[in-house]
Amino acid sequence: MHIFIHTHLPAMLKLISTAMAVCITAAAFCQTSHTRYFTSRSLEKQTSREEAKFSETVLQNPDGTTTIMVKNIRKDEVVSTETYKGKEPAGVWKYKGAKPIDYAFDLVYSEKSCDVTGRRVHDYFEDNDARGYKAPKFATSAKNLIDLIAKNLRYPSVAVENNIEGKVTMSFTITAEGTIENIVINKSAHPVLDKEAARVIRGASFSSPAMENGRPVPLCITIPVSFALR
Repeated sequence: MHIFIHTHLPAMLKLISTAMAVCITAAAFCQTSHTRYFTSRSLEKQTSREEAKFSETVLQNPDGTTTIMVKNIRKDEVVSTETYKGKEPAGVWKYKGAKPIDYAFDLVYSEKSCDVTGRRVHDYFEDNDARGYKAPKFATSAKNLIDLIAKNLRYPSVAVENNIEGKVTMSFTITAEGTIENIVINKSAHPVLDKEAARVIRGASFSSPAMENGRPVPLCITIPVSFALR
């Protein structure tokens, strides 16, 4: 930034003071940014602004998060927006023509799991008449937890671009009311993978909870979620 000394110093100081006051008053809306230009949506080949078809703007937000916005310059429309808090996805990610992805929640990390039964994951989702157990029923078309993850897990593009793989181990509770609570990452793979795995579990819904001898009971489940690039 260049600073110019003007002969009308009082007027200049007044202008600077006014500008600072405006920014302080609207601090929540002040942000810094930089933009790069590309020839295609893949953002592989950088080019000049005049020749570009797409742009990528990185916004440093007042709350410390960073938003990456990709825009189709020729159509003057936003293609995608992704927000990060450090390496962790944050806020709501939006893509043109697709459902938003909700990362507006905090991750909880702990090596301790509430599941001490040693029972296999799929056992929780199979009825066992011998002990009067009825599995929780999904409100969606998912048949079991593995099926739910397979249908809803989205490999984050930033992880694909940076060859990030790994296994996330997490535990969570299906309450006696059939809601998901206490999602905890027991073993991290990478913040972006941790967040995606937790997002999918957060989206699970049930038409009925687990039942034992006709009474609703809570379940604590530990499950690994693997991310692998082929």
